[in-house]
Amino acid sequence: MFYYLSLQYAGIQKAILRHDRLWSISGISHILSELNEIQMKKLAEENDGLILLAAGGKFTVRFNDMDHAKNVRSKIEKLISTTLPMLEYQVSSIVPAESFKDAREKKELNGSTYPGITNELSEIKRVFRGYGITYNPNLMLCEECEEYPVEKGLYGADNTHLCRICFNARQMAKIDLTGLKGKGDGTLTGINRIYKRYMEQISTKRLPEIPLNMEDLFSHNNGSEEKGKRIAVWISDINNMGDMLPLWLMQDEEMILNTLNSLKELFIDAISSALIRVFPESEWIEKDKNKNTYIPFRLIVAGGDDLCIVMPDKYILSFVETLSNTMNEKLKEAGKYNIALTKEWLERKIKETGQDKKLMEKGIKRISFGGSFVVTPIHTPFARIHAIAEELMGEAKKKTDRTGNSVNWRILAADEESQSEKILKAERPLLIEEPFNGYLSFNDFLNLCSKYKNISGSHLHQIVEKIIEFNNNADMLEKWLFRMPEAGKKDSVISKLLRDENLRDNDGRLNTKRLVTLFELLTLLEG
Repeated sequence: MFYYLSLQYAGIQKAILRHDRLWSISGISHILSELNEIQMKKLAEENDGLILLAAGGKFTVRFNDMDHAKNVRSKIEKLISTTLPMLEYQVSSIVPAESFKDAREKKELNGSTYPGITNELSEIKRVFRGYGITYNPNLMLCEECEEYPVEKGLYGADNTHLCRICFNARQMAKIDLTGLKGKGDGTLTGINRIYKRYMEQISTKRLPEIPLNMEDLFSHNNGSEEKGKRIAVWISDINNMGDMLPLWLMQDEEMILNTLNSLKELFIDAISSALIRVFPESEWIEKDKNKNTYIPFRLIVAGGDDLCIVMPDKYILSFVETLSNTMNEKLKEAGKYNIALTKEWLERKIKETGQDKKLMEKGIKRISFGGSFVVTPIHTPFARIHAIAEELMGEAKKKTDRTGNSVNWRILAADEESQSEKILKAERPLLIEEPFNGYLSFNDFLNLCSKYKNISGSHLHQIVEKIIEFNNNADMLEKWLFRMPEAGKKDSVISKLLRDENLRDNDGRLNTKRLVTLFELLTLLEG
C-alpha cells in the first residue's frame, strides 16, 4: 500500500501579475518555479517520497509511510503560506492506494470514503480557493504593490519601502549569471537552466545583466526616446497535453517523472537554441565599459509546458520563426530524450489500453505549441497584455485544430484600441510552417515581408486607409490601386503587389485580409 499526496496552484496569474514592474512579474514567477521544482521536491525526497509530477503548478508524490506523507503535507502548506501568502492553492487528502490511478478514483477503504485526488482538488478549488494568510490594511503599505505591510529594513530602488513579498521578488529577479555556470541542472529551475545554456554560448568575459525593468530591454538602443519603445510579449503552451498526459501516467510510476522531465528537457533545449540564434552576442554587447550591459529579453515563465518571454518588438518575428524551427528540430530527436515522447509510442499506448475510443478514432497529434504575441508600448499594464495574449493563444489553438505550431497576435496602440483594429480584418491565427484552411502560413508571410520590405510608409498607410474606406471591398481597392501612377511601372512595389498570386484568392480576387496581415507584420520588421 502506498500513500499519495497532490497539490496544485490556482490563481497563478493573479499572484504573478500583482503589479506591472518587470522585476516583480519575473521574480514572483521564479519564486513559484523554485517552490514547485526545487523546494517541495526536496522536502518530499527527504521523507522518502517518490515524485510523480513537479511542474506547471502541479505536484504529486508517493510515500511508503503515512507519517512521512503527513509531515510533508504540513511542511509544504507552511512553505507556500509563508513564501507567497497571496497564492491560491489546493492540497489533497493523503490517499492510501495500490497505484496513482487507483488514488485518483473515488473509493471506500477500511470504513473511510476517499473522493479521489482529481475530484477532490477540483471540488476544493470550486468551493474555496483559499490563501495562506492575507494582508493587514491598517499598517503602512508597501510602496510598490500597496497590498502588504512594509517590513523594517527592506528597501527597493530609490529607497522605497517594501513588503517581504516585493523584496523577495526583486532579489529573486536579480539572477546571478556567474553563479549559474557552476551549478548542476538538478539544483536549477527551468528558467535558470535556459539562462545557463544561453550564457554558455557567450564568449565575452564581462557577463551581461538580466533586465529588471522594461527600459533595460532597450539599453543597447543608444538612448533612443522612450515614447518610441515597444515591447513584444510572447506566450505559448503545448497542444494536446490532455491527450498525452493520461498516457504517460499509465506507465510504471517510477517512469512518470522521468518522462515529464525528458519533455521539459526538450523544451529547455528548444527555447535555449532559439534564444541563442535570435539574440547573438553582437545584438547587445556594450562597447562602453562604464555602461551596464543587458540582454534584450526577459523570461517570465518557462516551466512545464508554458513559456512567457518579453523582448523589444523588433525581435518578435524572428523569435516566432526560430522557436518553431528549434522545436521541430528537437522533436525529430524526441526518442533520444525519451521513447515515450515519440508519436509511435503514444499511438501504441492508445491501442494497448483501448480505453479512449474517441482518441483511438481521431489519433494522437504530434507535439506542437500554440502561441501568441502582443506588441505594445512599454508602459501598458502587463495584466492587460497577458489577458489579451491568453485569449489570442486560445484562439490560435482552437482555429488551427492544434495540428501544429500556431501563432496569433495583436498590435496595441498607446491608448485604447483604435477603431481601425475593429474594421481591418487580418488573416490570422496561422500555422507557422504550413498553410491551413485557406490561409497562408506564418512563414509564407515572412517571405512576403522580405519581398515587400522596401514599401514606403506613405504607401502602406494610404493602402490601409483605403481598405478602411472601402470597408474591405477587394474590387474597389484593386481599381484604386490600378489608378496609382506606380501601378504601370513593372518593378514598382505597387505593381508587384497587384501581380502577386500569393496576395490573391483562388478565384483571382485581391485578398484584403492578406494585405492587412502583410502590412501589420511589415511594421514589426525593424520595430
